[in-house]
Amino acid sequence: MMRISPNHTLEQFGGQLSLDNKITVFEHRTLGWQIEVADVLINGRSGVPGLEDVPRNPDAGFAVMSILFSYFEMIAQFEDGYVGDGRGVSRQYFQRGFESVFPDLMQHPPATAKAVLDGLYNAVRCGLYHAGITAPGVLISGDFRYPVMFSNDGRALLINPLLLPEVLRQHLKSYTSKLRDPANADLRRKFEARFDHG
Repeated sequence: MMRISPNHTLEQFGGQLSLDNKITVFEHRTLGWQIEVADVLINGRSGVPGLEDVPRNPDAGFAVMSILFSYFEMIAQFEDGYVGDGRGVSRQYFQRGFESVFPDLMQHPPATAKAVLDGLYNAVRCGLYHAGITAPGVLISGDFRYPVMFSNDGRALLINPLLLPEVLRQHLKSYTSKLRDPANADLRRKFEARFDHG
């Protein structure tokens, strides 16, 4: 049996997924195969019944960001119902996804918001995906107060990877809650188009 999420096989659904099943599978995939894995790597796990204690790994920051930074582009494509081949839209969807997860960013002056989004895309997303490391001007530490911020002098992006899993977990929870509401017909239609596109 092939698993379609950490908790499901296609056979459990009789070989056919309803829209509500697709939402459940999507939520469990994103949580169980990305967010929870990253959270255990960076924050450890203890005291969870039935699960072995895992110590926090102080060197997991870059691995966690590699796992989690794919969320932004992915979630924006689901929100938009994107079914293209992905060419030439990576920056656009990454930045839209980041705005969706961190809407307060758009409260800053447009030039500041653009600088943050461009820096995140170029130095973090592309750095991690194409070189395995962030570009210069990105600092990571568990001591930073916010998941993502600019340094006081505006010259560096500061990222706290310990805080990222919970932010994404809450965003996913909010998104899937909206998807489960039949009144959100357009959001549901877009989600299903993207889910079915694969």
